[in-house]
Amino acid sequence: MENLKIRSQIAVISLTIILGFSITGAIYLFSQNFLKSALGEKDKAVSAANVTEEVKYYFLNARRNEKDFVIRLDGKYVKKHAATTEKVTDRLHQLNDTYSDSEIKSLIGQVESTFIDYVDQFKRVAETWGIIGLTPKTGLRGKLRQTVHSVESELKKHDQTELTVTMLMMRRHEKDFLMRLDPKYVGRMEERLNEFTEQLQRSNLTSATKSVLGERMQDYHDSFNELAKLRLQLVPETAKLSKVFAISTPIFEKLEKR
Repeated sequence: MENLKIRSQIAVISLTIILGFSITGAIYLFSQNFLKSALGEKDKAVSAANVTEEVKYYFLNARRNEKDFVIRLDGKYVKKHAATTEKVTDRLHQLNDTYSDSEIKSLIGQVESTFIDYVDQFKRVAETWGIIGLTPKTGLRGKLRQTVHSVESELKKHDQTELTVTMLMMRRHEKDFLMRLDPKYVGRMEERLNEFTEQLQRSNLTSATKSVLGERMQDYHDSFNELAKLRLQLVPETAKLSKVFAISTPIFEKLEKR
């Protein structure tokens, strides 16, 4: 009977030990799984933070490319802006794939949407500058230069001083307009064209020469009007870049904090 009690006590002790080890093992496995999950979340958060910093960096870099283009009118900055844009979009897609949280996805979507608006606005500004001419020899600026040089050359051949002076005054109005962006020079250009036409008609040039010069100067004037219209439009369009970019800033800061 006493042996039975001892065996029972040993069995109880053994069961207690086994149960203790089981509980300890379960707690260990649970803690390991929890730690693994926590470390996974930590790694995901660190990765997301790094990607967010990259987005912020490329955001500012896109703005820098934009300002460099507007100041220098060099096409290489348009290409740099496009490359930077791709990096921003790529990083935002990475963030979107990282999270399932609807609030974060909504913020990412808003940032991407406002950034696309900014990029589209920059493209409009860059394309307009391309039409106007990034250099004096390209676009409408190049066309004006070429046309007026052909007229000047023709007038020199016929020794037409009065017409040459009026033509050079028109060229001066063109340069003054580009420098000051004052619409008054558009009106002055119209006045000079009328003077040139009157002088041309009373000159001793042949009818054929008068016709050619008249057409070229009219073409010059029409091209100038087109250039003036586009250049004046660029003023608010360029200013809009800052406004559109500014819209994304508070949204991005909210995403960054989140």
